[in-house]
Amino acid sequence: MNVNYSICWILIAYLDGYGPDSAADQGVGTSQRFVRCIQRNIFDRLNISAVSFTPTSAASLFYPWPAGNAHGTDWGDWALTGGSAGIQLSTNDIASFLVQLRLTTLLLPDSMKTLMDRFSLGWDLPLTLSDGVNVQLKGGLFGDSTHARLSTGILDFDNGLQMTLVIDGWPDAISLPLSVYRTAWTKNP
Repeated sequence: MNVNYSICWILIAYLDGYGPDSAADQGVGTSQRFVRCIQRNIFDRLNISAVSFTPTSAASLFYPWPAGNAHGTDWGDWALTGGSAGIQLSTNDIASFLVQLRLTTLLLPDSMKTLMDRFSLGWDLPLTLSDGVNVQLKGGLFGDSTHARLSTGILDFDNGLQMTLVIDGWPDAISLPLSVYRTAWTKNP
């Protein structure tokens, strides 16, 4: 787990008005307040309901790469540890988030989006591809390389193309779509 996200989890809960009734309440209370805050301020605006860090009873199993004889790992409930991992979103939910973030002012004003791009706020380092197209990207991993992982990739090209990818077991959901993009746009001699 990334400690920076854990700290943000707690800070956002307190900035949203959380105050624990007791020391024993703090972990559960900050978790619940954080989830309510992101639901209200982000996902309700996108019409994505009931966001959770707790998997359904039919939770996916995660696999290493290559899978070999692995039987899959269930990483369980991340409701108290979430942060950068464990949020239960579909690839379509992630794509909806990206569209609204990049093409509307529903989540952020244009001035903030400009700052995000200029200083890579929330993005990994931007790339300029050989065809001159710039791409902002964000990759992520859930799990570990030994047992099981889920790899995610969010790519926003300045030519209007957007990609979101979630792959169970694959080590890198950024290099694959970049490779596909480069191949798809290769000019014939």
